[in-house]
Amino acid sequence: MKRTLRIGTWNIQGIATKREVFKEMERYDMDIIALTETKKKGKGTEEKDGYVHIYSGVPKEDVAAYAPTDDAPAAEKDTFFFDLTTTLEKIGSRKEVILIGDLNGRTGFKLNNPVVGRYGEHIVNNNGERLIHLCEQQALRIANGWFPHKDIRKYTWTQPTRNLKSLIDYIIVRQNTQLKISDVRVMRGPECGTDHFLVVAKSYFPNKQKMQSNGLPEKNGTLLSNVKYNIESLRNDSTKFLYQMRLATRLNRIGQGSPNDMYEGLKTCIHEATNEALGEKIVSTRYRKDTPWWSEELGKIVDEKKAAYGKWLSTQSTQDRLIYNDKKRSVQKEIIKAKNEYWEERCQEVNLEGGNTKANKA
Repeated sequence: MKRTLRIGTWNIQGIATKREVFKEMERYDMDIIALTETKKKGKGTEEKDGYVHIYSGVPKEDVAAYAPTDDAPAAEKDTFFFDLTTTLEKIGSRKEVILIGDLNGRTGFKLNNPVVGRYGEHIVNNNGERLIHLCEQQALRIANGWFPHKDIRKYTWTQPTRNLKSLIDYIIVRQNTQLKISDVRVMRGPECGTDHFLVVAKSYFPNKQKMQSNGLPEKNGTLLSNVKYNIESLRNDSTKFLYQMRLATRLNRIGQGSPNDMYEGLKTCIHEATNEALGEKIVSTRYRKDTPWWSEELGKIVDEKKAAYGKWLSTQSTQDRLIYNDKKRSVQKEIIKAKNEYWEERCQEVNLEGGNTKANKA
């Protein structure tokens, strides 16, 4: 059984009123995705509909990037690619790297090249040349151009009114990666009012191995499941102590072996101890605690907008595009209205509670 991993990137051009983004991520069963141009200020993490949203910063081995446009000043582009190179060098050459995002570069196509595949587009711009040079230096491969697809599954950005299209949103991995990528393509179904399409890579890792009694992997084993643990319970001293004891017991079982075998043994020990002491965390994507202003009515008009979008993609007619744009504006207007009404009600409740408290004290 393969451990599948769905990696993606999507320039959503603002996230504040686009709750459907996470709904689309769930629908396409995304594991890791770079949401670029979110226009969200600050740095931090938050849980959104069963996903952990990390903004203005990502775990070291997953690098999400949003590059300056190709017509930006050279100094700005120099700074961006220098910072990106520095980040990759800090990770080192022995760790897996997944570089994803809107890099605003057009890298063309090449035959028998370790960086650029033969199925890319036909244009190369300055940002594309910079990106290719970076990938050559860091031994990376631009995965988009290695799989044959029709243009509608290849180009990640379009401007139908001006008949423009380009491939500028990328999924990039190491040339010697253990991650096996079976396909990279554009998904035209997801919609959130952006002129970029969701790009998805289907991939998998080789099967993991079972552990022997000495704590080292067996041959022909099965994989470890990718689970979430109830790490919040570590705040409890007794749970923390139990976890430490469970982990110490298992670490004593690890015998000698190759560095890779010992690493796999260590990882299995941590999984087993964590599962026993903390338990698995069940994340329900149906409970939208971060969007209390959402309603069935909003869901219906979002679905209507998606239907209009699908029809326009199919017909490419001016009338259907106008209908879709009208639906998109209506959705944005209704979401803002719903948010404002929700927070007005909450403020009124707080004011009433404050008034009652003062009255009771009097």
